[in-house]
Amino acid sequence: MSALSAVDLRLGLADVAALALVQRPVVSVWRTRSTGTDHPFPAPVETLDGQEWFDGRQVVEWLEATGRGNNPEARADLAAFASIDGGSPAGDQEVFFGLTALLCLTAIVGSPFGETAAGDILDLADEADPDNDLLFGEIEELGGRIGALAHYCDLLVDAAYHPAAALEKLIGERFRRHVPAQSTVALTGPAHELIGSAAIALADGAGHESLTVVDPTPGGSDLLLAVAERAGARDLTVFTGRSNDAAARLARRRLRVHGVHRADGAGSDASGDQPDQAILLARYPSPGQPDVAAAEMLNAVTDLLLGTTPQQRFLVAAPAAVLTDRLRDPGARMARDRLIRFPTLRAVVRLPAGLVAAKPRERLALMLFGRRHDPSPDEPQMLVGDLSNAALSNAVIDDLVTDLVASTSSPAIARTHPFRFLRPVMVRRVLATAGSIVEVVGPGQARPVSGADLVLRITEIVEGIARPLAAPTVPEMAVASHLQNLIPITTLGAAKDRGDVRILAGLRLDTGLGPGGVILLGESEVCGAARVGDRTVDRLAVIARHPAVQFTEPGDVVFTSSPRPGALVDTNGSAVVTYPARIARIARPDSGLAARLLAADINARPEGAKAWRGWPLRRLPSDQATVLDQALAEIEEYRVDLERRRHDAEDLARLLARGATDGAVTLTTTTEPTKGT
Repeated sequence: MSALSAVDLRLGLADVAALALVQRPVVSVWRTRSTGTDHPFPAPVETLDGQEWFDGRQVVEWLEATGRGNNPEARADLAAFASIDGGSPAGDQEVFFGLTALLCLTAIVGSPFGETAAGDILDLADEADPDNDLLFGEIEELGGRIGALAHYCDLLVDAAYHPAAALEKLIGERFRRHVPAQSTVALTGPAHELIGSAAIALADGAGHESLTVVDPTPGGSDLLLAVAERAGARDLTVFTGRSNDAAARLARRRLRVHGVHRADGAGSDASGDQPDQAILLARYPSPGQPDVAAAEMLNAVTDLLLGTTPQQRFLVAAPAAVLTDRLRDPGARMARDRLIRFPTLRAVVRLPAGLVAAKPRERLALMLFGRRHDPSPDEPQMLVGDLSNAALSNAVIDDLVTDLVASTSSPAIARTHPFRFLRPVMVRRVLATAGSIVEVVGPGQARPVSGADLVLRITEIVEGIARPLAAPTVPEMAVASHLQNLIPITTLGAAKDRGDVRILAGLRLDTGLGPGGVILLGESEVCGAARVGDRTVDRLAVIARHPAVQFTEPGDVVFTSSPRPGALVDTNGSAVVTYPARIARIARPDSGLAARLLAADINARPEGAKAWRGWPLRRLPSDQATVLDQALAEIEEYRVDLERRRHDAEDLARLLARGATDGAVTLTTTTEPTKGT
């Protein structure tokens, strides 16, 4: 018996909406409008307490037959949204935690459960977790449901290709009601990139022999995983707290499933209880304490600081309302002033909104503590920055991380470092302000850099802009006397069915792989949210973890239907395309298809056109297709060069203004001013 046939997957109407990536009322409209058609919405298989339940496989077949919804991978995602045997990971806390424990056990054992008996599964859990520190208790609590849930666990892993990906899907936004603070405190990708990169850079800057990261907060794991995803080949060891509540145990399971080494008996929730060479990362509020008050957060940071060593670095992420903004509670104000007076406080940074997933308008702030190198002991200083109105692009993150590392460096390095975002401020000025502590700097201000560095960079930009820009070569054209040799428009689905185009699914990439020399192409790159080349992966690591991985070939069209239709042409090849993006590879040169024309047709699709099989594609005679594709390639190179020059011009204006206002350079002109200026 296969896992698929062993489990009865049921969906409520809300589950159907979540699976199809639509709003709940849309499903009711589908039911009403499809009545009496060739494809009526599936009938409910049962009604319990007024709740209608539908066969999950029937719903998926209906979605595929009608092209409804916005999730082209609904079949693969079904298991994560379905209920089983009257229990749902979304509605049953015991099932939720039991499934996370089974997924963890699957990762430890290294194979699916298959037909393993429930008693044998419990024995495996006891062998893997003899001290009940991780998963045994959750699996034991399942009792008679172990067998069915083990089959369901196999389905989740099969759909996600890896236990880690299955676990992350399971603890996504829909299921986090069982650990409420998971959704309350969860950070977005840019925040993970900033904090994860900062932790690694701080360890390197401090000269640590190995990468050891501590999360002293109850139930914290997101920041540790952010570091692990970026650690690459570094030998990473993490420490977590000793708490044994549900949030803490889930955190330990996540780390184990992702293959992150947690030190045996590791405990980090007491001051002085961490290795001498370690990076401490703390997110407040934490999953284990979601409702902590401002004064409690600040006092918790103080307690941890009392046990830190000169080799340690301590990075705190908390609401800006607590770390930087005006505090009206006298107790909280006193607690923050105590932190500001701490001699190891190096930097405070206010970050832009949008970094907290559940609270997009909330702003975060960072406090960094490290070895004190105060050049003026009689007048203690700290570095302050306000990025409230900045966008956390990769360049901004890189420069901010560099600033943070320099803030903990020796006075000689700190004096010569061209800080972009941080500026030194006397501690007494910060303590004297009644408002936000970053107001003493003002948004966007930065420490002046040397005039020589500015002149060098400005000269490089001017030379680049002055380089001749050749216009793209346009093919010779002749006006046709009449329309001839027109090839009818086709669709992407029809082209696939004829064998004109091969459609290759994107890889569900293991998030634990480090960066390397292979470029990743996914929906972010296709839709313009990230630059091509920003995301990379190590080639040997991806082949070892995903032996069936397929690399792109030059001329492949990488496309996606979510969040909107989009496509780009990979001119170099040897990249890895990540799910949910796909590859469209022209298989027949006589098909009349041209790669760049195909991409243009996809990019012209409206935002709601999610069913890629129905996308129309223009065709032309094969000789014309080759000429057109070459011309479009030159035009694209020209457009990219123009875009690069536009960015250079913006940098030129910014640097000139910065140099003049900081007093780093003096501007003169050799031409007479135009009348009226």
